[in-house]
Amino acid sequence: MFIIWGSRSMTKKLASGSFFCPGCRGNTGYTHLRYKRWFTLYFIPVFPTSVLGEVVHCQSCGGDYKPEVLQYSQQAIEAALSTWNCSRCGSGNNASVTTCLRCGSPRVAALPAPQAEIEVTYYLHRNGVQEGPFTRAEIRAGLQSGLYADVDLIWNESKNL
Repeated sequence: MFIIWGSRSMTKKLASGSFFCPGCRGNTGYTHLRYKRWFTLYFIPVFPTSVLGEVVHCQSCGGDYKPEVLQYSQQAIEAALSTWNCSRCGSGNNASVTTCLRCGSPRVAALPAPQAEIEVTYYLHRNGVQEGPFTRAEIRAGLQSGLYADVDLIWNESKNL
């Protein structure tokens, strides 16, 4: 008499609904799935032996994501996927890194828009020395050309007109 035993994986649908998909970058349907390995006897599943994992499956693009994706808002996902361009070499970098992966330059924050009826003067700090004053246009041109790649800090001082 032969005993035929083995294992196989089985999928169980835990939930479904709508979420913001990082792959599609849109609101779409999802299915929350759990994969388990089952012991089989004569090709019949008898009992589960282990949990292989859980995924959230996008019904539009077919992408599989960790279940934690359901906890994040659309804004949080878009912020995590956004990139910034290095002011020195122009390379695109992930939002989570603070220095350029290509050239190592630090990320320089974008300058705020000037406010009406306020005079804004910009200063910078480079190698322990304060430089300035500069106009907004001079600072923007210096950032775009990579002139300020070694600058430690850029700040402004405002006064009402």
